[in-house]
Amino acid sequence: MSQIIHSHKLLRLPKLEIVKAIALVLLRILVFILIILAILPVVLLPISTSVPTSILILFAMAEVALLIAVFRLGFTGRVIFAEVAGFMAIALLAIFASQLFASTPPILDANGKPIPNSIAVLETVKLGGSDEWITIRGKDSRNPVLLFLAGGPGGSYLVLEQRALAELEDRFVVVNWDQPGAGKSFNAIDHAKLTPDRYISDAHELVLHLRQRFGKDKIYLSGQSWGSALGIMVVQRYPDLFHAFIGTGQEVAFLENEVIRYDLALRLAQERGDQQQVAKLKQQGPPPYYGNDVMPKMLTYLNDLNKYRNDQQNPAIAKPKFNIVLELITSSEYGLVDKVNLFLSRGELETVGVVFPQLWGVDFRKQATRLKVPVYFLIGRHDGTTSPKLTEEYFNLLTAPHKELIWFEHSGHGLWMNESAKFIDVMVNKVLAQDIISTTDTYLSELTKAKLFSGSVLIARNGEVLVRKGYGEADRQKHLVNTAQTKFRLGSLTKQFTAMAILILQKQGKLNVHDRICTYFSNCPTSWQAITIHQLLTHTSGIPDFNQFPDFQTTLGSPSSPTQTIARFKDKPLDFQPGKKFSYSNSGYILLGAIIEQTSGKSYEAFLKENIFVPLQMVNSGYDHNKGDLAIGYRDQTSVPADFIDMTIPFAAGGLYSTVEDLYRWDQALFTDKLIPKNLRDMMFTPFAPTSDRNGGPGYGYGWGIGEEDNHLLISHEGSINGFHSVIARYPNDKTVIIILGNRQDMNLFEMRTQIAKMVFEEK
Repeated sequence: MSQIIHSHKLLRLPKLEIVKAIALVLLRILVFILIILAILPVVLLPISTSVPTSILILFAMAEVALLIAVFRLGFTGRVIFAEVAGFMAIALLAIFASQLFASTPPILDANGKPIPNSIAVLETVKLGGSDEWITIRGKDSRNPVLLFLAGGPGGSYLVLEQRALAELEDRFVVVNWDQPGAGKSFNAIDHAKLTPDRYISDAHELVLHLRQRFGKDKIYLSGQSWGSALGIMVVQRYPDLFHAFIGTGQEVAFLENEVIRYDLALRLAQERGDQQQVAKLKQQGPPPYYGNDVMPKMLTYLNDLNKYRNDQQNPAIAKPKFNIVLELITSSEYGLVDKVNLFLSRGELETVGVVFPQLWGVDFRKQATRLKVPVYFLIGRHDGTTSPKLTEEYFNLLTAPHKELIWFEHSGHGLWMNESAKFIDVMVNKVLAQDIISTTDTYLSELTKAKLFSGSVLIARNGEVLVRKGYGEADRQKHLVNTAQTKFRLGSLTKQFTAMAILILQKQGKLNVHDRICTYFSNCPTSWQAITIHQLLTHTSGIPDFNQFPDFQTTLGSPSSPTQTIARFKDKPLDFQPGKKFSYSNSGYILLGAIIEQTSGKSYEAFLKENIFVPLQMVNSGYDHNKGDLAIGYRDQTSVPADFIDMTIPFAAGGLYSTVEDLYRWDQALFTDKLIPKNLRDMMFTPFAPTSDRNGGPGYGYGWGIGEEDNHLLISHEGSINGFHSVIARYPNDKTVIIILGNRQDMNLFEMRTQIAKMVFEEK
């Protein structure tokens, strides 16, 4: 009997061994899977985070060491436990590192170096007592600030906005905010405590923080979908903080919008005969929904509408020019935990159900019909998420200082991704431009009303004229108003045209700026023998300024030929040795006018007309012959005309007239080779002579002052002549020009130009 029992045990042994072998194989597979899963975070670090290379190497070395240990120590229970624990520890450290070292890429120049004055940061800011995340990006930290409010609630655009609208960083400091419950701010506060007032309060705090940080009185605010509703609430409550509001995918009435989508989904299900979907929709009924069922019930009909609202399924909607999934995976702004939350849509899933029931009563057609800031509604023609019909209704009811409704014909709900180039164009050439127009016009109108300005102004940026307008009267007796076509005497703005004429003659091979001026004058004084054309151009000749002679005022009413005018200072001693210092001298430009006539064989007036005014179509510019078709120049705010001056006297130093429109044509030509090649234009704009005067200083080129103002390259000049005051200020790096021509002698155009520049560049 015992032998039979022993034989039975022997028969069972192979089965136990098989079971153990299978269990061991399964255990090894399980361990292998766990190790692979533990290795995955480390593998993802170099392609999807900004963890430093040195730390990546440490993680890699640690994992290689653990793998070697498996083969060296054997597959025992203790070894397996230690190995899995080791890999899991490294995985947790990798996940922690991905969150810790998250960053936004720097903004680089063509040589791969950070652009001076640029800003690119990912950081937390304390809002409502909680740490919430923002990115701040811009090529120039002095630019206007633009804050984006993402959709959702629970949506995050830290990466997608940057990829779609990177060119906005050329003109704005772009701020993206992960609201509480969204993206990197997912755990900022208890989701159950989220309320519209909390979002409004946090947004307000953020705006105050940005104003202080960047020294701005106001910022621009843009909201997408839910963010557009939040934006309306914020600008309604705090209008003085904003230049303008831009709503995309604009929410107007939350409940009515959801009912529209529910009804559409139900109709579509009925039309295609999907009785199961019809029954499901009818069973849950239309919104409003409350409690834990809000998001699941909304998804019941939203998923049915994808072919209408999704750019992947609706061919009428332009697709983004980048892969959204790939950008999110490879982005350095989000850590691995953030990315899991994004791909699982945890932000929306956990916040919509809390916040939307608090929004069912919101209807801006009743609650926000008057806003005190300019408003722009940007609508996707194929938006199936927020109703364009409701937005149009709201727009028609809305009262605002300025409002525009702009259609994006190839867009759905995310129009800033579908037609990003158009979105950027609207932001720069409509929103930004309109604010400059409004601000400067208000400023100039107030000056005019206070009798501090009379004249015409033109402001242009990036080839677009923003302001082209006259203020005050050109003739106070006849009450003729100034316009953009009114002609004004230029005074010393004439000098830049004289300098251009000299350079044209050099291009023609008829002279060289380094020629001695006595080459062109007979009976040249001995003291002038060393003086060059270059020194006349740069006010470094030492020839005294005849405008400063004691008898100058007594001679203004009598005509004077260039020869007669030159005779007045020809025998005067030099103020200093030529080339040794700068001293502004109208006498030098009188001599330049004579050189132009002698070298070209034409009158100064004819040469400029033929070689500058006609080629540039400056039809309202020329030499002033006291004919009376210009604005009348006044001494001050009274109607007393300025003292008469015979315009033969200022000649090539100040004898021209023009309009703001013609001077803009002149400004644009200076960016081209139309008149002279680049090497000669570079000479014109080189600050050869150091100067402390306000004609653009601290250096003077050929007819232009060259310097820097608030870190902007400034090339400018003022002009003043009896009854007239003028200034042209070019900011070539910013493609900006400010032209002011006035018919009052006592105006402070330097202060006006400075203030207008601050408005244009949005600086305090």
